[in-house]
Parts: sequence; structure tokens; C-alpha cells
Amino acid sequence: MYTCNPEKVAAIKALKEDAFIETFYNDDAKKQYIDPCSTYERAHYAAFNAFYYRKSTEEAANNYKISAFTHGSPGLAPVMAALVYGRGGEHIKSASIRYDRHITLSSQEQNDPIIAKETQSTLQKAVFELQLQLITDADNASNKACKQSYKCLLEK
Repeated sequence: MYTCNPEKVAAIKALKEDAFIETFYNDDAKKQYIDPCSTYERAHYAAFNAFYYRKSTEEAANNYKISAFTHGSPGLAPVMAALVYGRGGEHIKSASIRYDRHITLSSQEQNDPIIAKETQSTLQKAVFELQLQLITDADNASNKACKQSYKCLLEK
């Protein structure tokens, strides 16, 4: 019941973050990836377990991508890949997915207030992820510098 097509699964896993979103929201490009598994639940639950119990951000994101391409999947599945990347500290990958979603929405009809609001929200989230990455990098750099200096350790 929960069988998957290994070729389609491998192809989806091979999609980089920007290509994932571009493909997902392009009906023609999406055709070759549709229904990699017989049901979205297999990949969706595997993603949850990979993130929360096995602490594997990459595996979780890949499974959410697989889930997203399967009929019946919750509409939030493509965004879940960005969410787990962000929560797992992979802020650049998260920002990439969110920014590509922003570009996709921007190309749609802007007279729809719901689309306009989501377009703005996706850009804000992408910028937020980039800010988190900058903060993380600065913190890592200061900790590394501090570890090399006895005087710095005394001040803490």
C-alpha cells in the first residue's frame, strides 16, 4: 500500500531547493514527478519521524518534497521542506525555497489579495532565514575566536 517508485523518489531527492519549487509549481515540469508513492502518508510521516526523532533535517526535507508531489498531500507539504530546513539550522536552503515561492507567486495575478499577502509573507520569511544565517555565522565566528583567546574566556 505504501510502495514508492524508486526512480521518481531519486529524481525528487536530486532536485535542489530552487529547482524543487520551480518544478512543483510548473504543471508541465511537474508531470514527470507526480505520484512517486502510492500515498502521500508514507513520505509525510517519514519526514516527521526523520525530523523529530532521528534529527535528520535533510531526510525530513526530502520526504516532504516527495510527499508534496503525491496526490492528496496537504497543501503545506512544499513549505514544510523550507520549515524543517530552517528549524534544522539550514537557513540558506530554507531561504532558497521561500524566495523561489515568492518569485512563483509574484508571477501570478496580483489582483488577488490572498496571493498578494502570501507573496509578501514568503519574501519576509526568506529574509528572516537569511538574517538567522548571518546571526549564526557571526555567533560561530565569535565563539571560535573566543576559544582561541584566553582573555576572551575570562571576560565571559
